[in-house]
Amino acid sequence: MVVEARWEQNDAKGIVAKVYVPETEITGEQTEPLFTGTEALTSLVESLVADSTTATIRLDRVTPLGADSAYT
Repeated sequence: MVVEARWEQNDAKGIVAKVYVPETEITGEQTEPLFTGTEALTSLVESLVADSTTATIRLDRVTPLGADSAYT
């Protein structure tokens, strides 16, 4: 898994680049701020990687791609 391998390497920028799009929205349990955009996501993931040894990621809302979309 990309997240697990990069988490062990403390590679927050790599996690954000490989897993999230700029429109991704992240919030935490019992946390009001909503983080979106590459810079905000990178800052958030950097703090999580620095302060945590494990993580759980739960997808609450997913937007399907259209029939003509390509995933690269």
